[in-house]
Amino acid sequence: MSSYTGTYRVYIDWDNNRNFTGTYDDVSADVRGRITWDYGFASSRDRVAMVGICEFELDNTWFNQHGEKGLYSMDNAASSLAGKVTPMKPVAVEVTYNAKTRRMWTGYIGDIQPDPEMGVVAFRCYDYMHALVSTRIGSLLYTNVKAGFLVTAVLGNIFTAIPTDCDEGNQTFPFAGDRWQYEQVTGHEAMRHIAESEWGRFWFDRKGVGTYRDTYFEFEDDTSRATFDKSMAQLLTSREARDIINRWSVEMTPRRVGNSPVVVAALDNPPYLNPGETSPTYTLRFRDPDTGEPIAVAAEIPLVPGTDYSPPSGIVVPLYSSSATSVTFNIRNTNDYPVQMTLWQLRGYPVYEYDPVTLTAEDTTSQSVYTFGKPKAQSLRLELTDNPIFAQQLAQYLVNRYAKPFTTVEGIVVENLSAAQYAAMLDLEVMDLITLTDGAGLGYSGDLFRIIYARHEVEGARHSVTYRLEPYNDQNYARWSSGTWDDATWAPL
Repeated sequence: MSSYTGTYRVYIDWDNNRNFTGTYDDVSADVRGRITWDYGFASSRDRVAMVGICEFELDNTWFNQHGEKGLYSMDNAASSLAGKVTPMKPVAVEVTYNAKTRRMWTGYIGDIQPDPEMGVVAFRCYDYMHALVSTRIGSLLYTNVKAGFLVTAVLGNIFTAIPTDCDEGNQTFPFAGDRWQYEQVTGHEAMRHIAESEWGRFWFDRKGVGTYRDTYFEFEDDTSRATFDKSMAQLLTSREARDIINRWSVEMTPRRVGNSPVVVAALDNPPYLNPGETSPTYTLRFRDPDTGEPIAVAAEIPLVPGTDYSPPSGIVVPLYSSSATSVTFNIRNTNDYPVQMTLWQLRGYPVYEYDPVTLTAEDTTSQSVYTFGKPKAQSLRLELTDNPIFAQQLAQYLVNRYAKPFTTVEGIVVENLSAAQYAAMLDLEVMDLITLTDGAGLGYSGDLFRIIYARHEVEGARHSVTYRLEPYNDQNYARWSSGTWDDATWAPL
């Protein structure tokens, strides 16, 4: 086995105090067997990464570093970690090599499973994408904003504080948040709406930084950060008929704010309240009064006694909060006599949707050659944009990208067999470009590929990484600049 091996550390912040300096936080010496971690995108068409996972087992016998049997048992009241072995505790994996320490993975405990027979406790941990998948959000209505702002806003719905590295974005979205119905949309879905609407990408990097890259990143970043050649342990490629798509339909839904306020929420059964009594807390989703369909509200009208609630005197609303699609409130009777409320409603300026507009592009030659003269179709809905030119260009770009068979690199496996290769394994991030040169007759000689997924496995002195790759994309979109098409940076699709 190669001697190119660093020192690996696994940390768990048992006290959840945002550092890994506690007496028991460094669990590295108790790791038994292998450590694995991964993160990245499931496919080249995905705009938001999947949940990254880290797995390891800790020695739970007298032979662990603290000489304490049952130390990592979550229900052991006699453990020095009693009450602390729970999900959601921060986790980090680091490696030090050539006097440089690198953070390799960041997340938190997801699942804990003791194995008394083997004397270990298995930990399955998730990166922060798990919080986006598992958390439903509400949202304010945002107008004329860009993707980077919205990414930060969605993360703020889920996390008290989290580091971000976001491109500003290229599209200006006229409306956002109006389709993020109260507790109906997850943070992951909202992030997908943002990224797909300008064909950007969002992921959490190895340090737990929420990262967004805009439309042009994949075309402008052409710097290879490592070269892998015939020393690769494995190179798996494929070219599959199922990847051919020769008609793309891109749908967008224009919206506008209504000119007149309408009743967007109303209590069907207003409460009877005794003197000083406060009602239960209500949450009402905004609905179109004509159709009953969910609707967003651009601006609410302040409640008017006698018009929006009755009786008009002695009634207050101590709790009131609203989002783009709902309102949460309660009602208190401050009178010295009971009241039967007969009305409570909210008026506002609704956001109306026009009929969807679909822009289509297709390749009839591809259909003739590869799909029996019939289109093989795929559709994409841009939830936020109303720019038909961008939608049409995106449809054409996707046709050009997928209308012909292309080779995907399902995985290259790289091991720590040389100093340069090992350093690259430790430094490369998802979305980095690499160069492939193989000696097995597959035809790669300095070809550029982008890493979209990475899975690391460390056991003893062996460290291997499996990368999933997509071919470097040198096609450009037309660019929108100051209200005109910038011909100087136009490249044909």
